[in-house]
Amino acid sequence: MRRLTNLAYLYLGNNQLKEFPQLVNRLLDLVGLDVSRNQLPALPAEIKQLIHLRSLDVQGNKLLELPEEIFQLLQLTSLDISEIDLTELPEQIGDLTKLVSLDASRNKLSLLPQQIGSLTHLQHLSLNHNQLQALPSTIQQLIQLESLYVSENKLDSLPAEISYLSNLQTLDANGNKLITLPDGIGSLTSLQKLHLDENQIEVLPAAIEGLSKLETLSLYDNRLENLPSQLWHLSTLTTLKLDSNRLHFIPDEISQLTHLRHLGLTGNRLESLPFTLIELGARLYMRAYGLS
Repeated sequence: MRRLTNLAYLYLGNNQLKEFPQLVNRLLDLVGLDVSRNQLPALPAEIKQLIHLRSLDVQGNKLLELPEEIFQLLQLTSLDISEIDLTELPEQIGDLTKLVSLDASRNKLSLLPQQIGSLTHLQHLSLNHNQLQALPSTIQQLIQLESLYVSENKLDSLPAEISYLSNLQTLDANGNKLITLPDGIGSLTSLQKLHLDENQIEVLPAAIEGLSKLETLSLYDNRLENLPSQLWHLSTLTTLKLDSNRLHFIPDEISQLTHLRHLGLTGNRLESLPFTLIELGARLYMRAYGLS
């Protein structure tokens, strides 16, 4: 490996490395490095020598913490630090201002530093399967964000500042403790997929009408008893999942969802369905079993 001085990409994932290979630190032209799913307990300080590195994947190791030198890799555009038993995301994460993709899922994070707002080029942020109780207000600065994954955390609300994410296309907040949504949700005019399964949502805000490009709305296993009339104005919806709620009634206005192909109503309290459902066409896949 000493002679591979021009090596740009090195993939060492899914091995049994117990120490970071010191020879890697001499590959000064490396652009991409993957050491995922090994048995590394730490990253060496010398990693800072890889000044051209744009992609770093260390997922699935047992690092527990990140060395401060990793935040000197200022050319990084993609960083995967998922599943490494991380309990804290250092404030220095804000120094990696060229990041486009950050995956910190499946860790033990209970909060995010305010400095995450400095990642203004970020397009993809994954924080699934942590212990987050809130998202920082500085999330409003992530104006390039296209996908935000925060499922399986402990969030009881989404910040009002989420309304600034005008480029957001996918929001996944499944498996939290959300009771309602901020009115600002309606400002997410680029949103195409909204996943809110397994929360405690009782009411949808009228502002949901603003999601003019929404194609998928998934609300499986919540506490909805009624649906706002504005829901039926989402003419681009193709998938609507309302399974395992407390709905007694579906109004005739559902027929306004002319692009709907998948409708889930399993496990509610419905005794009948509106005749206008037939207007949705034969391609509608409806899972509404056990109705009389």
